Amino acid sequence: MPDPPHQTVMRNERTMLSDSSGLPAIPGDIVEVLRLATMVQTLYDQVRNVPLDDSARQRLIEIHRRAVDAIAAELSPDLRLELTDLVGPLDEERTSASDLRIIQATLTGWLQGLFQGLQYVHATQIAAAGYTTPAQGAQHDAPRAIGQYL
Repeated sequence: MPDPPHQTVMRNERTMLSDSSGLPAIPGDIVEVLRLATMVQTLYDQVRNVPLDDSARQRLIEIHRRAVDAIAAELSPDLRLELTDLVGPLDEERTSASDLRIIQATLTGWLQGLFQGLQYVHATQIAAAGYTTPAQGAQHDAPRAIGQYL
């Protein structure tokens, strides 16, 4: 039997997070990637319309490189390759501010697509397991009350 989809997406399952809802646990690596993606998105939103001098451009390239490395470290080999092929290495001397903004938008879009895929996999797993919320279960199990109009 093949590995569950979440095992092929993330590098490993070092940490499992679960709540009391009874839903399947989510690998902690996903949480780390989500945290990094949120940080990247916030940073890019804040500097989107700011003119970048050479120093700011180099600093943003370094932050981008570190963020991509941290995200890639949490991904499976196939997704790591896809990510590095998509954003590629940045040359501090030749990457213009416009190029950097395009690469930032590409990374943000790729991360959004990754999370949509993870949400789809998770929803499919829940549906396949026949999971119902406690409220749904209570509606089916509770005896029906007969009111004065019935």
